Amino acid sequence: MGMPVRPEFKPVLDKSPLRQSLGLEPDPFTLMMSAGYIGGGHVPHLFDALMEQMLAGFVPRTQVIYLTGQSAPLFDHASQLKLKHPGLPLHPVSYVPNMAPWLQASDAIVTKLGGLTTFEALACDVPVLADCVKTPMPQEAQTVNYLTTLGAAIRITGVDPFLDLVTTLPQQPDRLNLMRQQGRKLVLPGASDAIAQDVMNMAPFFEKPLVTAFRA
Repeated sequence: MGMPVRPEFKPVLDKSPLRQSLGLEPDPFTLMMSAGYIGGGHVPHLFDALMEQMLAGFVPRTQVIYLTGQSAPLFDHASQLKLKHPGLPLHPVSYVPNMAPWLQASDAIVTKLGGLTTFEALACDVPVLADCVKTPMPQEAQTVNYLTTLGAAIRITGVDPFLDLVTTLPQQPDRLNLMRQQGRKLVLPGASDAIAQDVMNMAPFFEKPLVTAFRA
């Protein structure tokens, strides 16, 4: 049936106008780093390592969207870093009710492979860099194995491999395009509508048992 995501999660071919509307630079390689809803996983450590390299001038033209979710400490830390270094191409973003435009503006996303964010990224045609610095939970490990075997994601196993990847990936458009192509194989447009319609079609068959169980 597919993973149901909201219809606004879809590819955007020309990212420049969208980036400008979000206060981003229109042209540089744009990397989203998502710390998740509560700001967990190893992404904050990867973020700190990347900022050190960017401040030292070791990362080519790349801008970072840092989604800190509900974590005020992570957002404050990133905001202070941006305040101290105004020229740093960093854009901290706290919790947003709709992350579709931020995903659509990105060229790749770093995230742990939770079910929803992963498939929202694939629906937006955004390659996934999977946070595997620590061993993922079993259900996430299966997603990592599936996507990396297919070629739709890259496994991040440590800080140094991550920094190497961020440095080289913007110069590898063919690799990024291949990841997008492989990710498209997993996208089922209209999955939410199909699931909703199937539920409606099944409703008459379950109406009486559901009512009986509720009354009991």
